[in-house]
Amino acid sequence: MFGIVWTIIVIYICYRIYKQRMENTSGDNQSGQLPNTQGQIQTSRMQRPMYKSPFVQPQAKQAPQAKAQTKQTAESRADNKEEQESTLAYLEEKARQDAIEHEMEKREEARRLYESSGGLRPAQRLYAGDSVPNGCKCVVCGYCAAENLIPVSSRERFSCYFCRERLDT
Repeated sequence: MFGIVWTIIVIYICYRIYKQRMENTSGDNQSGQLPNTQGQIQTSRMQRPMYKSPFVQPQAKQAPQAKAQTKQTAESRADNKEEQESTLAYLEEKARQDAIEHEMEKREEARRLYESSGGLRPAQRLYAGDSVPNGCKCVVCGYCAAENLIPVSSRERFSCYFCRERLDT
């Protein structure tokens, strides 16, 4: 009687293990770990490392390789950091030079405009249908008949925004 009960228990345990492995191979549990009957996680036999010699440890074989990889990774990070710093430094220098060049071009354009207008500041354009803003007056150019906006309180002389002729106020 005791032998029959023992056989039934062994068959039941084998059946549970078989069922768990079938669930594992069907893709439900991708990690390859099987739940233990006590709620702990147990690694399946297929994922356990098999060693030919009990005296050879995988850490001992991988330690020099891991150190080399760590050293290479640290060097590559340092190189990458230096490249990023050099790239950032280059971009900052380029932006600074572009800003200086833009400022010089702006001054050159202002000087050329000043010379072409005979030393007069160009007026602002009044678009068709726009109202004249407060503090400005509309002056029509005698040469091209363009409408210009000039500040009322300014004592400066202005030129036409379009043809750069002197405006008579």
